[in-house]
Amino acid sequence: MSAAGGDALLRAGAEEQLQAIRGLLERQVLTPRDPELGLARRHREGLAAALRDHLGATLTVTADTAHLSKHVTLAGARPLRLAPRSANERSRPIDERRVLGARSSLLVCVVAGVLERKTWTQVPLGALAEEVLTHARGLDVAVDWRSRADRLALADAIDFLTGAGVLELRSGAAGELDAEDEAFYDVHRRRLALLLADPVRCAEATSPTDLQAPAETGGDLAGRARSRRLVRALVEDPVLYLDDLGEEDRMYFLAQRARLEAIAQRLTGLSVERRREGTALVAAARELTDLPFPARGHVKQLALLLVPELCARDDGGGASLSVEEQQALVRTLLRRHAEHWSAWDARDAEVVRRACAAALAVLTGLRLVTTDPETGAVRVLPLAHRYRAAVGRRAAPTQLVLS
Repeated sequence: MSAAGGDALLRAGAEEQLQAIRGLLERQVLTPRDPELGLARRHREGLAAALRDHLGATLTVTADTAHLSKHVTLAGARPLRLAPRSANERSRPIDERRVLGARSSLLVCVVAGVLERKTWTQVPLGALAEEVLTHARGLDVAVDWRSRADRLALADAIDFLTGAGVLELRSGAAGELDAEDEAFYDVHRRRLALLLADPVRCAEATSPTDLQAPAETGGDLAGRARSRRLVRALVEDPVLYLDDLGEEDRMYFLAQRARLEAIAQRLTGLSVERRREGTALVAAARELTDLPFPARGHVKQLALLLVPELCARDDGGGASLSVEEQQALVRTLLRRHAEHWSAWDARDAEVVRRACAAALAVLTGLRLVTTDPETGAVRVLPLAHRYRAAVGRRAAPTQLVLS
């Protein structure tokens, strides 16, 4: 084989690994319906090593599944998004899709426990629901299928397990207890076993903090743990600000910055944007983000229009806007774009307050602004200036009207 041919194979292999990693980061579980499963199986050893060494994650690959287990702290945990059920849901931004709530999360655990105990390979929904009631009573968990909230929580739990490949609808109406055409599911037991990254720790846990992996301390272990933590911040957070890091992490990041950024770029295929204040990975389209921005939807459009106004009032010295100033800006924007936002009445103070809170929640989640929890004052963060010209050039900030 020629050198050129060998290089082409290496490039093809690297591209396949990149596609597999991106699929795993986006969905955590790959099943036969995912095109990346074959790539994950083909490159399992290299992928497992890269994900373990750089993100501290565990990759398990079987004949019909690739499962990525990410070890997170409770403080760093994010909402679990449910797989879209329709074309309409698939068209919505991922952060506007259904989230697995606390009650549904509890029922995921109860349902998984029932499936593990009963060793079923197939089960009708009614039989599963009856066993869930019995199992819940043994755990002192009150469940009542006459309650609409509990039925919806069960439907979401079933949806989550279906998205994880543990359950697969064979026939009937998915998740509907009262449907005449009762749902009938296949149970994939190997995928069920992969739900728990550490079954022993789960069995021995007496509090939520017991579920967290122990910290790696001492010598090279601490260095590897710090490297993984920083790469994960680059890969998973909207931006890594130096000011958010502790002194030791900040010194380590500055010393190893080029290496850590290169690892994050190689894992994701995204572009690195380095600034004095920190580093962000930038997606050209909507890939790999759970907080797409800019995006359609009135709240995100309002948030985008709000950014230049906030940036125009940022003197670079940490100046902040009071709640009254924020709402005055939003009121002005609602008036200016009233023909597009007829659902928002700028004359209604409560509407303005809610619109302002919603827009700022978007910007806060993206680390574009930060809010003082006591006063509600908003301070612009450096990444916000990336969007200050996103809606056209402005000669001067809009005059505030505090009415």
